[in-house]
Amino acid sequence: MQAFHAGTALRAFGAAAPVFGVFVGIAISTLLWYLIVQRRSNIARWVVVVLFAFGAIGLVWTVASGRLALDLSGLLGLVRLLVQAFAVAQLFLAESRPWFSKNK
Repeated sequence: MQAFHAGTALRAFGAAAPVFGVFVGIAISTLLWYLIVQRRSNIARWVVVVLFAFGAIGLVWTVASGRLALDLSGLLGLVRLLVQAFAVAQLFLAESRPWFSKNK
C-alpha cells in the first residue's frame, strides 16, 4: 500500500488554487449583485459596502507601503476600485431608496 503524500496533493492543487479563487470571487460578487438587483436585499447591499471598504483600505495600504505596481495590473486595479466606488455610491442615492424599501 502506497503512503499518501500530502505534499504531492498540495502541489497538484496549488497550481489550480489561484484560478479557483478567481472563480469563487466572481461567483460571490455575482450572487451579491443578483441579490441587490433582483431581490432588493439590504443585507447584500451592506456586504458589498464592507467588501468595497476592505478593498479600498487594501489599496491605500498598498500605495502607502510603495508596493503598487505601476503597470497594467496596477492601473486596472485603480480603475476597478473607481468603478466599484461609483457602483456602491449608486446604491445610496435618493432614487435607490424606494427600490430597497418596496415590498418584495
